[in-house]
Amino acid sequence: MARTTYKERQKRRHRAAELLAEGLCPADAASRLTAEWGCSRRTSLRDIDIGQDALLESIDSQTHAQLAAWCVASYARLMNKAEKAHQYGAAIGALNGLVRLVVEPQMQIANKRTFNGSSRY
Repeated sequence: MARTTYKERQKRRHRAAELLAEGLCPADAASRLTAEWGCSRRTSLRDIDIGQDALLESIDSQTHAQLAAWCVASYARLMNKAEKAHQYGAAIGALNGLVRLVVEPQMQIANKRTFNGSSRY
């Protein structure tokens, strides 16, 4: 197995973040990284994961709030259109997306506050 230098890994991870920022899905970005750098798919997927984390860290809180508001509005619009067209499966999918985006993070925060750190019974 070939070893890489720190600088090469950083360049590959930077390229992974660029590919994601261009709008490629993680699977396509991993395929392109594998072809460009000659590394394994597993290594590419690990770099994609690190690239996604880097992109999330680069988003400031105001942009994050605007993005969340846009997503909520899009889900709500999709849900309303689906209901009017009697596409109830799509409406439920949009509702599930809203739950994952808004409700579940709040529940995780609430659970962290009440968890005392002991998992023994």
